[in-house]
Amino acid sequence: MRSFSPRRTRRSTGTLRTTVTHVLGATVAVAGLAAAAPAAQAAPGTTYYVAPTGSDTAAGTAAAPLKTVNAALKLARDGERVQLAPGAYAAVRDENVRTRTVEVAGAGPAQTQVAGLDVFGGQGLTFSGIRFTGQVRLNGHPVKHAAQPAKAITITGSEIVTTNSCLTIKEGSEDITLSNSRLTGCYAGVAGPGNPYVSKRITITGNTIEKSTSDGIQFGAWDDVTITDNVIRDTVDPANTIHNDAIQLTGTSTGVHIERNQLLNSRNQLILIQDAIGPLDDVTVANNLLAGAGSVALQSQGATRARIVNNTIWNAKDGGLWLRKGYLRGGAYVVPTDTVMTNNLTTTIKVMDGAVASTNAGNVMPCPSKTSGIIVPAGTSCVADPGFVNAAAGDYRLLPGSAVRSLGSPLGLPPTDLTGALRTVPVPGAYT
Repeated sequence: MRSFSPRRTRRSTGTLRTTVTHVLGATVAVAGLAAAAPAAQAAPGTTYYVAPTGSDTAAGTAAAPLKTVNAALKLARDGERVQLAPGAYAAVRDENVRTRTVEVAGAGPAQTQVAGLDVFGGQGLTFSGIRFTGQVRLNGHPVKHAAQPAKAITITGSEIVTTNSCLTIKEGSEDITLSNSRLTGCYAGVAGPGNPYVSKRITITGNTIEKSTSDGIQFGAWDDVTITDNVIRDTVDPANTIHNDAIQLTGTSTGVHIERNQLLNSRNQLILIQDAIGPLDDVTVANNLLAGAGSVALQSQGATRARIVNNTIWNAKDGGLWLRKGYLRGGAYVVPTDTVMTNNLTTTIKVMDGAVASTNAGNVMPCPSKTSGIIVPAGTSCVADPGFVNAAAGDYRLLPGSAVRSLGSPLGLPPTDLTGALRTVPVPGAYT
C-alpha cells in the first residue's frame, strides 16, 4: 500500500497552509476614492482604483477612479493591482493572458458587490473581498477553447450568491483555487461538468457551501483535485425532485483528495463517487465528518486505487459506507479489488457486486443488535455505543473512555485528524 500523506493547500503566492481561517468579515482599506478631475496616467506597478462614481475615461488613480472592473483590467499590467471601493459593479469578463498575477480586491463582501464574473481564457487573476451576485464561470477562450484555458485563477475571502450554479470550472481550466469563501443558495455550489477537455489542479479549501438545491460540489473530468477543510451543509432540493449530494464525483478523474471536510445534512448522499462518464483512479477520502444523509452517506462505485480512511459517518438513513462495482462501459464493469478501507467509524459497511477491499482493518460500526439485518464484515469491530461527546448536538468527537479508541489499525493512518491534531495512536473516525 502506498504511504499516506496529507495534502496542503496551494495559494497563488506559492505559500503553503495547513489550517483554515475564515475571513468573510475581513475588509480591505480603501481611501480617497471620491471622483475628481482626471489626473496623470498611473505608472506601471501601481494600483488602479475603481469606484461606482468613477469614469472609464479617467486615469484610474485614487483621485480619478475608473468606473468598471473591465476598464481596469484592460489597463493593469502583470503584477499590478485593482482596488474596488465599496459599492455595486457590473459583471466582469476577462480573456487576457498574463505571466504575473493581477489582484482585484474589494472592500469586503459586505461592501463590494460584482454582478458576476466570466473568465474565458483569462489567466493570472486573484479576486478577494467581493460579493458576486451573479454566476462565476471559468472556461476556455470562446474561440481557442482549451488551447487558451482559464489558468491561475484564485477567488478568496469572497461570497457568491445566485440561484444558478455559483462557480463553474471547465474546458481545460488549470490551477484554480477557491478558498475561505461562502457560496449560498446556489443550484450547485461548484460545478465541473464533464467534457472532452480535462481541467487540472483544482483546489477548493476552507469554504462554506450551503443550501445548494442540486449538489454542493459536482464535477467530472478534473485531475489533481484537492477538496479540503470545507463545510458543506443543507444540500436539499425544496421540491424533492433532484438527487442531492454534498460532493459528487462523476468520472474521468485521477488524483482526487477529499479530506478534512464537514459534510452535513443532504437530502440524499454526502459523497457519491461513480465512474458514470469515465474511469476514476487514485481517490482519497480521509478525515471527513459525514452526518445527516437522507440515503447512503458515502458510496464508492467503480473507483480504482481508492483509499477510504478515518472518516466518521453517522446518522445515515440507508447506510454509512458502500463499496461496489462501476458502470458498464465497453461491455465490462470496473469491479474494484484494491480499495483501502481502514479506521472508518460508520453506521454500516456494505461491500457488494464482487468488489473487494484489499485492506480492511480498524473499522467500527454499531453491533448487529443495534442495526437490524446488518452483518459485521471482516476487518470491522462493533460496539454497542460509540461514545460520542454529544451526537445530538453535532459533536462527534469521542469521549476519553469510548470503547472505539482501542479498536483502530495503524494501516493507512493519516498523521493528523480532521482538526489538524497529530495522531499518536490509531483511533478510528475523523477525530483523535
